[in-house]
Amino acid sequence: MTWIVIGIVSIFFLLAVSAFFSSSELAIVSINRAVIREKARKGDRKAKILDELLENPDNVISAIVVGNNLVNVTASILAGVISTQLFGNIGLGIATAVMTLLLLIFGEITPKSIGIRNEKFALRVAKPIYIVTKVLTPLSIGLTSLSKFIARNVFGKKQLNPPVTEDEIMAMMRLGEEEGTIKKDERELVNEVFEFDETKVDEVRIPKREIVYLDENDTIQDLINKSIKT
Repeated sequence: MTWIVIGIVSIFFLLAVSAFFSSSELAIVSINRAVIREKARKGDRKAKILDELLENPDNVISAIVVGNNLVNVTASILAGVISTQLFGNIGLGIATAVMTLLLLIFGEITPKSIGIRNEKFALRVAKPIYIVTKVLTPLSIGLTSLSKFIARNVFGKKQLNPPVTEDEIMAMMRLGEEEGTIKKDERELVNEVFEFDETKVDEVRIPKREIVYLDENDTIQDLINKSIKT
């Protein structure tokens, strides 16, 4: 029975690690890079580590996903072994149902709701994730290369990182405005920049007949009259 208790404790420990990976993943991918870079420039050590991680986001996310899956698989195997010992043949089904529920609630949904756009949390986990990334880099690079190869040769997707479109930028600007990080006039300014190349000359030019101008031969009275009219 002792090993069963140890196994159950190990499962809950692995669930905690899974929660850590899930919350860290969303905290890092949803972080404001400009804010982190500014903190790093001012000497914040955690921000420097996080900024370094964000230089290679693919490797970081791959390492987190690999670590999370290793933890989840290990926890599920332990649960299956323990349930089989306790409940016999139906134990595997019980373990599958229980672990699915636990992983969804404590390994995915709850931690990700905690991690999303959580700057303080992202800074707090920067060092541990940095270590995890370094340890799992060989494996994550191999998996990333394999996924790119499959995407390119099997699905014909040649560009894994397509350029950001105007619509995507404007969507991000609107989201920033809603969250209060971007002012309305800033969003409108960016919008006007995108619309500038579609502007026709007739829309911005003023016909000469509508221009109020001064002639070098105008008298003072002429100047006064024109000023009054305009």
